[in-house]
Amino acid sequence: MPGMWMICSWMACSSPGPAPIPTSPAGPPLQGTDELWIDEALAPRCPDPGPEVSPAAGDLHRITVEGTRCNDGTPAVAYARSATDPDHADDWVLFMHGGGDCHTWQTCADRWCGLEYDAGKMSSRWATESVGGSGLTGSSPDNAFAGYNVVELPYCSSDSWLGQAPDTVLVSDDGLDAFQVHFEGSQNLMTTIELLKGGAISDDGVVSVPAMASAELVVLAGTSAGSMGAAVHLDRVADVLPGVRVLGVLDSMFYPAAEALPSDAIRAGIDGVIEDWWDHQFATWRPALDETCSLALGHEGWLCTDLEILYRTWIETPFLLNHDVWDPRIYPNAAPSGLLWDDWGAVGSDSLRIFASEQPRASFRGSACGHHAALGDPARFLGIGVVDAVGGGGPWTLHDALVSLVEGEVVVAVDEPSGAGSRCDPPAL
Repeated sequence: MPGMWMICSWMACSSPGPAPIPTSPAGPPLQGTDELWIDEALAPRCPDPGPEVSPAAGDLHRITVEGTRCNDGTPAVAYARSATDPDHADDWVLFMHGGGDCHTWQTCADRWCGLEYDAGKMSSRWATESVGGSGLTGSSPDNAFAGYNVVELPYCSSDSWLGQAPDTVLVSDDGLDAFQVHFEGSQNLMTTIELLKGGAISDDGVVSVPAMASAELVVLAGTSAGSMGAAVHLDRVADVLPGVRVLGVLDSMFYPAAEALPSDAIRAGIDGVIEDWWDHQFATWRPALDETCSLALGHEGWLCTDLEILYRTWIETPFLLNHDVWDPRIYPNAAPSGLLWDDWGAVGSDSLRIFASEQPRASFRGSACGHHAALGDPARFLGIGVVDAVGGGGPWTLHDALVSLVEGEVVVAVDEPSGAGSRCDPPAL
């Protein structure tokens, strides 16, 4: 069994950081009012909150997406590389980044000031002219998707790509500090899709991608928080690309199947966690929901944020769900329900099999290596293999499972909790 787990939220994950920045009156006095934006209000505390910026290097070039807004009001960006393989000139990969979330004055202040991620996850002001791809978006000759039109979508809205809440005022618990942010992840994604439908040129003029509206295949992929956004928006993206074959890849964002949980009390506890998110994070973000789910469930729309329900019932577009059954970043929010860490692997393995039995057009892959997030990691994407504990076959890497889905063949490769079928130490790539 993998070792100690790290605390984070179901919605988006991170390693624990230093203690949060204090609200007033401790520390330098802030001048935060509901008229100040986050960068202005927090300048006395963290005047240089951005990431260390490396010189632009890589074959993915920045495209500024007008009509979008990060948390601080700067426009969202994308990074693109046009197809290098003529056989895939009409094929696309879109990769939605993850990286935590925030919904209160304290959590967003901590995020901006670098105590959990940094302001680079809330703004595009530090976006370099170009970056290099990795894993799914990398140029490795072992990557079957390297020759596609490739677009990376950096995450700067802190809302799991779901928000529809501009000009949101967040107030500290003591009521003395406040600032404004935008939570517009849903708009950022769909506006970027609309831009790409007509073709786009990078800011430096180096890259020109064709009109995605004429694509043959679009793979919408997301990891962690990006996986949440991809799951909710997958059918919507397919709807705005009529005539285009759309597939989804949902990596490292997992809700268990109710039948896989050990007791009714634990099931009720997990439902309570999800409803609490709705009452807090989601009430702040005013999230976009899967349309068919929200129309069907009406006043119980909070259930449409339960990925178990989306996986089993509402996502109509074929997808590949990838989950490590000992994912250490997901478990801690199940713990308050009474679910034990020792049972976590079996719950994951059993859940994936239940989902597979109900979604014949989808693929399910479950390693037992104790990691979180694979799409952007070349070793995990290309190297870690899984032999299905029931049917054998493989070992299936995440890359090979996606290739199979593109070719029209679904894969079920789910290990048992012991990890007997997982090749967790891939060769260096």
